[in-house]
Amino acid sequence: MASDLKSQGMNWREKYSADLASGLLNLRCSQQYTDVEVKVGEMVFYCHRVILCAMSEYFHMMMQHPMKESKSGTITLENDEDVVEAVLNYIYTGDIVVTEQNVYKLFDAAQCYMLPSLSLQCQEFLTSGITKDNCVGIWKVVGLHGCREVADKAWYEILKTFSDILENEDFLQLPSDDLKQILEDPLLNCSDDHLKCRAVVRWLEADLDQRHIHILDLFMHLLHLKVTFETINEEVRGSQSLAGMPVCLEHLEAIRKMTFMSLVPSPAGEYDNCFIMIGGKETGENKNISCFSFKDRRWLELPPLARDPGFFFAVCSLNDLLFLSGGSVKRDQFLCYSGTKGVWKQFPDLIEERQRHCMQTVKGGIYILGGHSGIDDSTATWEVDRFNIEQESWDNVGQLAVRVHSPSVAVLGTNIFLFGGRNMQETGRGPSNIIQMFNTEQRYGSKLDAKLPITTKGPTLGAVTMENTIVLIMFMSGKGVAFSFDGRSTPKQIGEVERCPKKEYGIARYDNKILLVGGESEEMRTLKSMVLYNPDSGVSIELPERLHFEAKNFGHATMYIRRSFLKTDVA
Repeated sequence: MASDLKSQGMNWREKYSADLASGLLNLRCSQQYTDVEVKVGEMVFYCHRVILCAMSEYFHMMMQHPMKESKSGTITLENDEDVVEAVLNYIYTGDIVVTEQNVYKLFDAAQCYMLPSLSLQCQEFLTSGITKDNCVGIWKVVGLHGCREVADKAWYEILKTFSDILENEDFLQLPSDDLKQILEDPLLNCSDDHLKCRAVVRWLEADLDQRHIHILDLFMHLLHLKVTFETINEEVRGSQSLAGMPVCLEHLEAIRKMTFMSLVPSPAGEYDNCFIMIGGKETGENKNISCFSFKDRRWLELPPLARDPGFFFAVCSLNDLLFLSGGSVKRDQFLCYSGTKGVWKQFPDLIEERQRHCMQTVKGGIYILGGHSGIDDSTATWEVDRFNIEQESWDNVGQLAVRVHSPSVAVLGTNIFLFGGRNMQETGRGPSNIIQMFNTEQRYGSKLDAKLPITTKGPTLGAVTMENTIVLIMFMSGKGVAFSFDGRSTPKQIGEVERCPKKEYGIARYDNKILLVGGESEEMRTLKSMVLYNPDSGVSIELPERLHFEAKNFGHATMYIRRSFLKTDVA
């Protein structure tokens, strides 16, 4: 008998599973012992709590806690009736038919109702059918749910078939950040710069009324990918809609000038990405400049400033240009070092004298915010000024919401955020916990409802932009603590930073990590250490490389420098 059953391909476990599924389905169809109603639109499905909870953590949590569904015995779902019916049949029997027409809806339902086995079945279906026609859509859908294996396979198909997907509707509906991510991937199967430009042009043309705000950003991105201005210009002027758009032609002219002025680095092999340090000594002159080459992991000398800037100056960078403004000696100075030419240049003086201010770059403009003239704290300013690199001129572009000096600063999108600083509009003028924003497009400043967890001024808080968030590092209760700030909400703690200096350190992004350089310890010792913190893993390590002297309260930034200028090691 047993051999007869085996010969028929039967198995007692399979028979048990089939009988159980059949019995459960019969109970649901006959509405026997049902104790919960699942409502979708006008349709009602009569089900059993124990079965729903056994298969789905979503329903389990709903019934376990005193929610209205557990009390009333009615669950209302916002979904398509046919999708919910298919999901309920799957819960009761394990049977479901996944097709190209329903796979996305079933996958979303599996994720929503916490059905890992159904999710896996949908992922297997998607993986087996990835093509150039659907790879973008699959990548977007599974990526939203963190299914990395399927997302990676779809991503590689995007890279492999790039030239074939430019007219794909899913491709044309991608956000601009996703488009840039595709273009910059080193595995992209495209050696034709004209094709890269054509991809940008087609993406812009797909919704030009909404996407014209991305034109300059995408042109700049192509330049960073070493696409020549001539190639960009040729493809753009070949587009009737873009070539007839005045703002697009203005952006073309802007990047032509930037290319001519060497504001965009040449091929990466000629340049090193470096951490720049200006000053850092408590006594003596602060005009010496050194840089740490991330590639070679060593400190090198750069040409010194013509005169000592003193203290409290501001530094920022744009590609291969380093800017220095104000300070305690000449409070209206504005200088620029070219990493391509290896020389310093004097630009027009600031509109007003400043020290203890901050400076940032947004879309090719240099913004000066906060600070005071140095006579006394009462001279702290609201004014925000912008330097136009192409015209080499200053303009006043707005005001801050709160007068501060010594804030920390970071950029998110086109908004500049100032954290803490000495609030000159409050009694005592002490460190504050305010967060304020300056919108560079609308040209206005505002004070956010969100606040820092502690009162602070610039030297005690580090701020670095990481992808779509700003990471803030503060020294609290004897340890470094990292927070994530999304531009709206109160900063959220994400981890602790071991070996974190207390204040007056240099901070910069390096790849997906954060570099902390020098500073002062909790024991008031000036440091030579370099600490690398990974906000994703929460791990901090102290690098074997060290500063060449104990340094704190120095100007710093990262920039590209031509390798031919990186020859002299720091003594």
